Amino acid sequence: MLDVLAESDHLGADAGLAALYDLAMLGGMYGMFAGARHAAALVATVGGDPVRFVEQRLVPWLTALLPVLPSTAEADDPADSSVAMQRVAIANIIRASREQGLSGDLLAHLLAPIAPPADPRITEDVLRLADRTAG
Repeated sequence: MLDVLAESDHLGADAGLAALYDLAMLGGMYGMFAGARHAAALVATVGGDPVRFVEQRLVPWLTALLPVLPSTAEADDPADSSVAMQRVAIANIIRASREQGLSGDLLAHLLAPIAPPADPRITEDVLRLADRTAG
């Protein structure tokens, strides 16, 4: 039955491994949904049609980016794009979102590409940069 969604395979005797892979796939899915929700909300703040935006702009954009995903899994750090550049880009997204009145709850996923979850310094640095570039 699950082969309808994706190819199934046997991961080994450890039943916990299948659960871990399931959680990893769900983490990727929820990250995508959080990003899409944030993008639609940002467009809606200026009267844009969020559904049309997602259908006509976001889905084609994300579809075009899908072939890049395997290379992101190989890197220990974002070597193709400097962390400093990503911090500035994410700070700009956070600043614009705040200016449009979006909840900070929708922004947490933006920090994942540049920092491991256990490194709060990166989060603090990006938020400080967003505060400095505001206004």
